[in-house]
Amino acid sequence: MCDAARLFRLIHDERVTLIELVPVVLKELLDHAAARPVAARELPALEFAMVTGEAVSVALVNQWFPSLRSHPARQRLRPHRGSRRHLPGDLARATSG
Repeated sequence: MCDAARLFRLIHDERVTLIELVPVVLKELLDHAAARPVAARELPALEFAMVTGEAVSVALVNQWFPSLRSHPARQRLRPHRGSRRHLPGDLARATSG
């Protein structure tokens, strides 16, 4: 599918601020990050991650937080625009735009 180690290095080394991945690739990236020492999971430039192309499970979204370390004030997963109607009002408004 994807070379998760190479993708992680690319995101880190190129200081990528936004990633847009399908769930299967995000899962591989998170699994790779989780296998690294905690201090080596940092992606300090990453501000946003969008999961697109197909439905994403709650379990995968929940895997994000312990697996990847980025600046906590900027750490966000953004749902695909089609899923906004299923979000509570405040979160739906926060993700629109």
